[in-house]
Amino acid sequence: MGAGLDGDARKAAVREHAHRLVAAGATLVAERDEAMSWWIVLTDPEGNEFCLQ
Repeated sequence: MGAGLDGDARKAAVREHAHRLVAAGATLVAERDEAMSWWIVLTDPEGNEFCLQ
């Protein structure tokens, strides 16, 4: 997904993957951006939470 990419390119690749997962039934919960880390939180159709980095 975002492996080998840095900064904005990595975020764009991860966001694109998140959009594909939402189209497949996941729900976007939040996008988190903290001092040393960034990630997207989603839930699967059964409500299980998972993150993409």
